[in-house]
Formats: sequence, C-alpha cells, structure tokens
Amino acid sequence: MDDQTFKLLVWVLGAGVTISIAVVGWIVKSHRDDHSVTKSKLDTLQRDHSDFRVEVANRYVSHDHLQKLEDRMDKRFDELKSLLTAVFHNEK
Repeated sequence: MDDQTFKLLVWVLGAGVTISIAVVGWIVKSHRDDHSVTKSKLDTLQRDHSDFRVEVANRYVSHDHLQKLEDRMDKRFDELKSLLTAVFHNEK
C-alpha cells in the first residue's frame, strides 16, 4: 500500500467516523427533544386534570347533599303513596 492510498483510506475512515458521530448525535438530540416535548405535554395534562378535579369538586353535589335529597324524595313518595292509597280506599 503506497503512501497516497493510505492517506486516502485514513481520510475516508475519518470522514465516515465523523458522519457516523454526527448522525448519532442528531438521533440523540431529536430523541431528547421529543422527550422534553412529551414531558411538557404530560405536565400540562396533569395540571389540567388537577384543575378539572377542583372544578368538579366545587361544582357538583356532595354525597351528603345527594343523600339528603334522596331522603326528602323518599319521604314525599311515601306521602304520595299514602294519599293515593287513601283515595283508592275511599272510592270503594
């Protein structure tokens, strides 16, 4: 192998290694960028979810209030049942 062929081989190998390092660096950078974008979106979604949970807690009826409403409705239905029973027994 003469000196010129050796220099060409070294240059080609050096260029190949340089290009390979650049490609690997580009892949790592794009993966890191995708990771940070995904993390940012995840943080935003978690914040929105927390805000939504607070809104639901403030806006909707608690279990105790719902139970009280159900008890009042049961009482009214019992009164209505008694009234209808009395009306039907008086018709006979």
